[in-house]
Amino acid sequence: MLRIFFVLLVTMPLLSGCAAVVVGGAVGAAVVASDGRGVGTQVDDRGLSIRAQAAIADIKELEAQRVKILAYNGNVLLYGQVAQSRQRDMAARALRNVSGVNNIYNQLRIDDVASLGQRTRDSILTSRVHTALFTERDFDTSAVKVISENNEVFLIGILDRETAQAVIDIVRNINGVERVINVMQIN
Repeated sequence: MLRIFFVLLVTMPLLSGCAAVVVGGAVGAAVVASDGRGVGTQVDDRGLSIRAQAAIADIKELEAQRVKILAYNGNVLLYGQVAQSRQRDMAARALRNVSGVNNIYNQLRIDDVASLGQRTRDSILTSRVHTALFTERDFDTSAVKVISENNEVFLIGILDRETAQAVIDIVRNINGVERVINVMQIN
């Protein structure tokens, strides 16, 4: 009996780790399932994102800048802020040499780096956009990724023309959205 108690005592912490793995796996599966792309494309895009971020990280002059990357279906959205237009061009040039990049949407702004307060407001704005799109029952918007930066909302994904226009119209009418940047592919 003492031996069974000892085995249980030793293995209990391991079992709680299993629960975390199971829950984490379920969340990951839900994210993969709700994405409009296939699993292989999602994996390819994750790898592309890592390679693109590494290419940007190799450029010393961009270290103090806010250069963000989103890869979707082989397309790369560059967004954030840089101090000079040559830094904007430098970032795009670096991505041209990254394997797997189909298109580069360079939406870097020449501006001061967004403050923590602005980034918080942008996170809230992104949540409001997601909520507005989620509550729209006329179409499936799972194939749209939303990024907000300085009150601009970037839309990237793959939709039919009618759905893409409906998404843009919804987002345009959300309080706090100053501009909608459409980098969606039409299928």
